[in-house]
Amino acid sequence: MFYAFSLLFLSPEVISQNYLSYPGQFVASNMLLSTMFHASFPHLFTNSLFLLFLGRVAEAKVGKKKWLLYYFMAGFISVFLDSVIRGLFMGSKEPVVGASGAISGLAAVSALLSPYKVVVSGKNIYFPVFLVAWVLVYSD
Repeated sequence: MFYAFSLLFLSPEVISQNYLSYPGQFVASNMLLSTMFHASFPHLFTNSLFLLFLGRVAEAKVGKKKWLLYYFMAGFISVFLDSVIRGLFMGSKEPVVGASGAISGLAAVSALLSPYKVVVSGKNIYFPVFLVAWVLVYSD
């Protein structure tokens, strides 16, 4: 929803200055805001599916406040490391969005905290959460 809102109401200049993080440029606000931006609608859709499944697993284990903290920490760390690796070592200037990195971080938390089960409506459903998390991280 944030993605659609930003495309409809914000100019491309505002988006590129505030919601994209560029390699080699360490602007904390851009790194944080980029965790809420997606590259395209299909990107938003697939991230939302993984977030719906894996986000619930993590939230059930750690609670809402820690879940949000993990999301932003994972997004910030992924954007920062991408900026270091691609900006300083590879010389790339292509911007990055951090939503996938944040969701990959939640996937890792979910896989570590509950690798074999999901709790739905108070019932334990045995499912290989670690496998779904691995697919997300590997495909990203």
